[in-house]
Amino acid sequence: MKMSLNDKKSIIETFSVSCGSRMNQRTIAIFALPKAQLLDIAGPMDVFSEANRQLGKEIYKTILITPTDEPLQTCCGLRLLPDYAIHNDLPQVDTFLIAGSPFMVDVQANKILIRHLTEICRSSRRFGSICTGTFLLAKTNLLEGREVTTHWAFIEQLKDAYPYLNVNNQAFCVQDKNMFTSAGMTSGLDLALTLIEQDLGAETARKTAMHLVTLFKRQGSQQQFSDSEGPTSHGKVVLNDLSVWAKANLKQQLNTRLLAEKLGITTRHLSRIFSKEFGVSPAKWLESMRLEHAKKLLREGQLAIKQVAVECGLSNEQVLRQLFVRNLRISPVEYKKLYQYKL
Repeated sequence: MKMSLNDKKSIIETFSVSCGSRMNQRTIAIFALPKAQLLDIAGPMDVFSEANRQLGKEIYKTILITPTDEPLQTCCGLRLLPDYAIHNDLPQVDTFLIAGSPFMVDVQANKILIRHLTEICRSSRRFGSICTGTFLLAKTNLLEGREVTTHWAFIEQLKDAYPYLNVNNQAFCVQDKNMFTSAGMTSGLDLALTLIEQDLGAETARKTAMHLVTLFKRQGSQQQFSDSEGPTSHGKVVLNDLSVWAKANLKQQLNTRLLAEKLGITTRHLSRIFSKEFGVSPAKWLESMRLEHAKKLLREGQLAIKQVAVECGLSNEQVLRQLFVRNLRISPVEYKKLYQYKL
């Protein structure tokens, strides 16, 4: 059958559009170890996939890279088939991300794996990590002096393991030049939306977030989800006793002078002890204790905001609000709403 000139032109145009689309396609590669968190992998991949649907074209191609060709078993038990093993010939990667795992802190990666990860990071336009993936990314030695983040429960361990890092314990997602790191699991969505915003604009990122029923720009900080008790005393009995006493007497509007009197020492001596054992001042330690107690009371939802302030030894609601905004970037009212559900 003889084709008309218009038919030939249509085929050529279709071929050109198709080739152009493939040439501009950006490969998003996520590397994961066995027992990785499924959400760290699937979450960002779904965000990039939804951005494709919003635009009606395949801007992003997502691939999964693993240490071997074997199926990857995630920590929830689901098994995933990798697209590539780390030692394969890989396509050109635009964005390379390392997924986290509940066991990442204890991972002993061999030199060959670290070399492969380092090479991919260097050859990619941008790279980063999701959740505790920051621990493995740090082993590449590409992070020295850079600002990073990770899951709030592992912040202190990251600081101890890599003291040369500038660790942000507040942000859901941190960008340092062409490197991106995100906090705990769902923060991988924040990271992906940030990348989409930079690539395709805020409107596409906003529409993508809306369709996924998630927030484009989350308020507050990841510390609003923390349930930590603040600094510990590293086995110092006297400070353990002081901690117990302070928790039981927060309503008394404690201060540095009262803490020193309780131990029978000067405020200056108390400050030296706290600096050595806690790494913070007595005032900051008390602030942390009040914040944790206030968070607990707000989550329980039995007291009004004004009563919570009183129970934490704060003079009024405004002081409580300042405490929350300063540390969590969210108000007590907003924090309480996160944990109050009416059926």
